[in-house]
Amino acid sequence: MDQHKAIISILIGLLLSLNILFANNVNDYAPLWQIIVFSLFIIFIILYMNQKLEKRIQKTIKTLEEQNYKLQESVDNFKNLFDTTLEMIVIFKMDGEIIDINQPGVKLSGYTNKTEIIGKNIEEFIFNNDIEKVKKAMQKDISEPYELTMLNKYGKKIYTLRSGRNIIRDGKKLRMSSIVDLTEIKQKDELIQQQSKLALMGEMISMIAHQWRQPLNIIGAINMKVETKLDFEETITAQYYEHVSEGINKQLSYMSKTIDDFRDFFKPSTGKENTNFNKLINSVFSIVRTSIINKNIKIITQLDCDENFDTYASELTQVILSIIKNAQDVLLDKNIKKPYIKLKTYIEKDKYILKIYDNGGGIPDHIINKIFDPYFSTKTEKHGTGLGLYMSKTIIEEHCGGKLTVSNNKDGAVFKILLKR
Repeated sequence: MDQHKAIISILIGLLLSLNILFANNVNDYAPLWQIIVFSLFIIFIILYMNQKLEKRIQKTIKTLEEQNYKLQESVDNFKNLFDTTLEMIVIFKMDGEIIDINQPGVKLSGYTNKTEIIGKNIEEFIFNNDIEKVKKAMQKDISEPYELTMLNKYGKKIYTLRSGRNIIRDGKKLRMSSIVDLTEIKQKDELIQQQSKLALMGEMISMIAHQWRQPLNIIGAINMKVETKLDFEETITAQYYEHVSEGINKQLSYMSKTIDDFRDFFKPSTGKENTNFNKLINSVFSIVRTSIINKNIKIITQLDCDENFDTYASELTQVILSIIKNAQDVLLDKNIKKPYIKLKTYIEKDKYILKIYDNGGGIPDHIINKIFDPYFSTKTEKHGTGLGLYMSKTIIEEHCGGKLTVSNNKDGAVFKILLKR
């Protein structure tokens, strides 16, 4: 439009110039032609620039239209993804007020429509003990995935894995969280853990029977001596009976202590205890030492770590026992000559380390990466459950915050437990 005005102004100026020339009866037309040529040149430049500008404007409009289409397509795709993804996605203000939630989130929360949730505070859906976890995670722009216990509309606990990040919408800082439902997985994990404990209890009952066999034999022998005296009508004096009673009470005391050891072993931890590897290993050997020695397996200990640390003592003891029992089974199955089980403890920088060795020949390479998988077992002929090592790894890495690994050396397998110092 400005270009058109400029051309009209030039033409008007040209006409005025011609009018002036003719009005003055000017015979020299050279200035006239100069004015005409100059005016036409200016008009040409204006038209050329106008055409070029129009092309640029059209190209810009087309680019903007394409970008707008792609932007709208991205928005539509996001909306579709937002509602079709399997996990719960919730967007809320930094003070916790929910402003959007997808359909999987609505369903997981126990509602039928997102309008019932929008406006509520996110803390209403979080188990009280875990609210601080969320506040701590929100201090970071992007939080690492962490486990969180949530509550649905009816107050039922939902075990989830959650991650979040800050986003900007309409110039405002918001928080978007992605939440995966772990409830079913947790329930299966608890079932597996229960199966593992039942399997271990079966082994423990077998060990109790083995531990009791010797004292019962001794009591039987004492009783036989008494019966022999009675058969020959010998007099049983108070002094002799005191000796007999002392022998029987000693064996009964040993049997009672065995039961106490097993009871303490299966007592669930109510929290972390201050202990050390020496105490844990002695607790295990109070249960299995006799059984191992009677099978002619040598026990070797090199305990160089007596520093105390806080951990779930009962669970850690179960892990040590499970690994030792596995080593014992391998040594017996393979009929190893001069079998041994070695336990070594030491401190390495910021780690407490326990290694359990055996000379059973090691674990084949094609299965060594599978032995911590649930239900994987090499003891099918002995009805192995395949849960012992799986639960051991779960206890060490998820409960105790450590690491459990396995490798082979020249003699056999080496299980390594690392705990943070």
